Amino acid sequence: MFNVLYIHGALSQFDANNERIKNIEKLVVLDHNTQVFGIDYKLSDSFESIKAKAYAALIKHDIDVVVGCSFGGFLASHVVENLSVSCVVINPVLSANTMFSRYDDINNDFIGKEINTDSVNYVFLGDEDKIINPISSYHYFKSRDVGVEIGHGDHRYINVNINDKLKELFCNDMGNCWENAD
Repeated sequence: MFNVLYIHGALSQFDANNERIKNIEKLVVLDHNTQVFGIDYKLSDSFESIKAKAYAALIKHDIDVVVGCSFGGFLASHVVENLSVSCVVINPVLSANTMFSRYDDINNDFIGKEINTDSVNYVFLGDEDKIINPISSYHYFKSRDVGVEIGHGDHRYINVNINDKLKELFCNDMGNCWENAD
């Protein structure tokens, strides 16, 4: 089994029937099916407790890659730091300060933290995102030598093939080791 941990955005929850998750589950890696796991959290949870929950899922499910969306991308970058687990983020929050200053129920220990770009392998951005500025985010990641792609879409949906990038990232030296399941 090829295992993915998906970390959802701040005002969302893990939904195994989500279109993005179903698409990722279509991958077949070296004759192994892909399974997507998720965690749920609240903004009132502490930063460390969310990281601990995600880390426990990494261990329990023998996770191969973490995919995070929006605030989940921010969290994913911190969950995988100092680990040999790859991280792909979608419309990630860059700084807890700017994103969550408008929410009353956020735990204060998020304030002052920024995305850990050293842990991010690749970034997907939506060109019509009204929550995360795609142009400034693009330049932010490019200036830090992180691979980034802007696709057509908004904060919730981007018309890019994440699976193609996963294939490129994880099979570049192995030839054609990924196939889409029917």
